[in-house]
Amino acid sequence: MFINKKLSVVICESDINMALKYINTHPKSITQSMPDTWGKQQVINWVNEVLPKKIEYGVTFEILSGIWSHVVFLGSDIRQYKTSEEKYQIKLSVRDCNTDINNLITLN
Repeated sequence: MFINKKLSVVICESDINMALKYINTHPKSITQSMPDTWGKQQVINWVNEVLPKKIEYGVTFEILSGIWSHVVFLGSDIRQYKTSEEKYQIKLSVRDCNTDINNLITLN
């Protein structure tokens, strides 16, 4: 679904914290040696760098290896959320396991 008017884009700090925690589990992460505030800002910078020029509801894009971004309407996950403000929300998800090539399941 595409909204004609330009909506602002927001992200929850809890998504940033989760992404930073995930990134810091990797041995060569540049954010490991940073203070948390710098690491959080680095994650925000990475998100901003890959934001599509045209934001649309339902779009998913990769932030870093294993970190994905999903565009939803703000409050779409909160029951009976009502506001006069319309914004897009970036939700992050991580894949914190490696592919086990010896244990694949055929889906089709």
